[in-house]
Amino acid sequence: MPSVTVDFVTRSASGDTYNLILVETGPWADADVMTELTRVQGRLDDVVNAVLQGALIDRYPETRGHPLVIRLDGWGLPEGLIPEFCAHFADHVRTSPAIRDALKKDGIVPSLRFDFALLPFPEATPPAADVPWWKRVWRRLFG
Repeated sequence: MPSVTVDFVTRSASGDTYNLILVETGPWADADVMTELTRVQGRLDDVVNAVLQGALIDRYPETRGHPLVIRLDGWGLPEGLIPEFCAHFADHVRTSPAIRDALKKDGIVPSLRFDFALLPFPEATPPAADVPWWKRVWRRLFG
């Protein structure tokens, strides 16, 4: 199995679902958008395959028996294309007979779904040196 990069594995507040978070940052040059979308598609497919082949359970045994959400977090990505791309991938994960059959066969993961979040880059103002990056992101997201 090829190397798969999941940037974060988190557990929901209720403890019943695990999130596999892939982070992508832009901006992408107009000429490179299709190349980047193809790369992201491959990355998402690799994560689905890792789940279906049990590699995720091998690395994170606590995820066994829990629903999984693959989530793409995009920063500064092309807003016109990404929602359509993500909707298509989500539909594929939800309706694919091969994915559904693999999940039923092994019973390791009761369900698998896909979600995404797009955030623009903050305005080009220099950050305050005394404020950690995660606080700036938190403020940007939650006010």
